Amino acid sequence: MTRRPVGWLLLLIVGIALAGCDAASQQAADPAVAAPRQPPPAPLSIQGQVSLEGRELAGGIQVYIPGTPHVSITGPDGRFRLSGLEPGLHAVVARAQGYEPLVLGEVYIDDPPTTRTFTLPARLLTTSIADEPTTPVSTTAPPAVDAPGRIEGEVIRPAGAAGEAGDCRIELVGTPWRTVCDDSGRFMLWSIPPGVYTLRALATGFAPVNLEVEVTAGELTGPLRVELLQPQAARGTRRILGEVRLWSPDGQRLTDQQQALVQIAGRPETATLPDSEGRFVIDGLGPGRHIVTARADGFQDAVPVEIDLTGVPQMEMRLDLVARADSAAAAAGQSVLRGQALRENDQDHSGIRVALAGTAHSATTDADGTFNFERLPAGNYRLLAQAEGFETAQATIDLAAGEDLSIDEPLVLAARVDRPRVIGTDPTDGARGVLLDAQIPIAVRFSKRMDPESVRQAIRIDPPIAFRVYIGRDLPTTDFDLAQVVLEGVGVNSAQFNTQYRMTIAETATDVEGIPMAEPYSMRLRMGGPAVVETWPADGGVKAQLTPTDPIIVRFNVALRIESVNSRTVRFRPQLPQTPQLALQSDPETGWSTLLIQQTLRPDEVYRLTLERGLRTIDNRSLDNTPYAITFRTPPYRTLPLPTVPRSVR
Repeated sequence: MTRRPVGWLLLLIVGIALAGCDAASQQAADPAVAAPRQPPPAPLSIQGQVSLEGRELAGGIQVYIPGTPHVSITGPDGRFRLSGLEPGLHAVVARAQGYEPLVLGEVYIDDPPTTRTFTLPARLLTTSIADEPTTPVSTTAPPAVDAPGRIEGEVIRPAGAAGEAGDCRIELVGTPWRTVCDDSGRFMLWSIPPGVYTLRALATGFAPVNLEVEVTAGELTGPLRVELLQPQAARGTRRILGEVRLWSPDGQRLTDQQQALVQIAGRPETATLPDSEGRFVIDGLGPGRHIVTARADGFQDAVPVEIDLTGVPQMEMRLDLVARADSAAAAAGQSVLRGQALRENDQDHSGIRVALAGTAHSATTDADGTFNFERLPAGNYRLLAQAEGFETAQATIDLAAGEDLSIDEPLVLAARVDRPRVIGTDPTDGARGVLLDAQIPIAVRFSKRMDPESVRQAIRIDPPIAFRVYIGRDLPTTDFDLAQVVLEGVGVNSAQFNTQYRMTIAETATDVEGIPMAEPYSMRLRMGGPAVVETWPADGGVKAQLTPTDPIIVRFNVALRIESVNSRTVRFRPQLPQTPQLALQSDPETGWSTLLIQQTLRPDEVYRLTLERGLRTIDNRSLDNTPYAITFRTPPYRTLPLPTVPRSVR
């Protein structure tokens, strides 16, 4: 390979550079020809929509890119957006509790990108069944060793404890990782670097709870169960009333005061969170001197204040926290969110708790329902508004960097209605190996007394099979809050072996007052295969008659091969003195077999009957539940007294 002279190339480069400098100087000198300032390009993002099988609302679904910190939480409509992406290949995964995780798709972003926003097709998450294979979640490569992990869990309050489940805060001690619980007490911490942490749960009126957790690269830690301790017994009747104020480094008052944590020094059980206006109360204190402290992320710790409650029942105080300069610099370009939350048919809208799900940001409304958040990073948020006695209202918010956003429509909290719901079934959801019989009952327990006809109309079975619904006074075993759905095991459209069925109860089912269910209910069960269905006597029972004229009876849900029924497949312990007589009968309606075992038994004896695996169906299949064994006993001989002759005839 020959080398080309480079002198001409150097001259060309120098000429271009000089021309560029000259053009730049001309533009600087002449504003009329200055190039207009171009806005920065929009961040690269992936958006889409996810729905949940059997549910209308699809809020709270986690959509993320495995092995990265990119996470989005869907709003009620199931929409999501993952922003701030880099060029390359991205696999997008959706996950929700009780549903199969699903890879929504893979997006390859060119460098330079041909577009700034990529939209994935709408997808559906299906409900999961225990022990069944799940949709594989994978990327083109395993997570890096230092890929972030995540923590999920639930905070459990003692039964009967005051307060709401969502009134709790989660933090990893000594780190900036914090979040708040949702309205059911659940929490999530995403994009946590691998390592061992102390997780602390805080709730007003409870002692802090610490757990040691280990986060593994690219994996989930949890779900954790964090149980709050019973509220500390009051050791006195004195209390401290106070206020926390947060300030910027330049002396500007900040409005979001709930970032702070206040407590008595050396007494973590007194920790409390101020409301959105910074007010707090520490009660149950005894006489004496108490040192009150306050801290908040990104702020210098407040100067401790000593309060003397020796001779007074209560005192008021104030704590001031000033943002650190480095924190203020980091906050440059962060956003503000303002809005209004209202109680339905109410005049005073104060005290509504508003929070950004999955973050540590929360606020409390004033009398006209207004709230605001400051220092928010750009991103997609799920905004929740909660108040006791009202349904949670929520909205999806997309904040740009440095945006001051006011929500046009207020969040309206509807008065909470006690809607009926399904509280349990027998068999339970996900049951496998359900015994197929001529009739297969499913008991359904509701939380309220139901309108029978609405329940009958609301029930569907898929794949379609014949079934009947009993509720109210239909059967001695049913009631208005207890229904029996009976699947047909024989005849046209009957249940089949080893087949999965899903029963759905639509939200059109109403209680006796006409209030519909809050959401549809869905449960799945899988039928078993050929099996022993029933015996007489039953396991643990007594066989009163000892003669062959009263046989042992075994019923099957399939026709058996007569050749497989013999002394090797039907065995007794202790062994009988004579070989029992075995006879098969066929049910004229179903064709299923019934085995009659005729034998002479000894009195006052415990027998064990075993049906071995060698029993076969007419198509040579084995039975699901063999070997099948029962134990029964026989009664002792009874000595009858001799008849007595009446004295009158002697």
